Amino acid sequence: MIFAGVGLVFVLCAAWMELNVTPNADVRMIKTVFTLLGSLILVLGLFLLWLSGREQAQNMRLRKAGNYVYASVQDAFPDTRERVNGRNTWILRAVYTDNSGEEHRFEAAHFIKDPRGSMTSPFVKVYVDPSDYSRYYMEI
Repeated sequence: MIFAGVGLVFVLCAAWMELNVTPNADVRMIKTVFTLLGSLILVLGLFLLWLSGREQAQNMRLRKAGNYVYASVQDAFPDTRERVNGRNTWILRAVYTDNSGEEHRFEAAHFIKDPRGSMTSPFVKVYVDPSDYSRYYMEI
């Protein structure tokens, strides 16, 4: 969201310069930089918003469909690839074995601290697409 806002501000500044500042070489260069940079940041921000909305819509569809399984919590571990305020986030891993004996693994990420401390059950509810278990939403 912040990228879209910043990009829009840059593009609006360029438009304001076009309308209110006497053109010379420096102003044209600054206006061009603001326009190009603002447009790039705005497009990036809109794309990220679209991705986020798409993921939220998928999660909502899974929840509304109501197909869920209870998976047993297997592990929680720090995600060394991502840091928030200088600390690693946590990933929660759960496992579900279906009636045919096939094991399905699910992961939920981006916890600030170890999520096992706040859980009241060794199981988590996982909303799944019955035709494709790689589409899931873990409700913690």
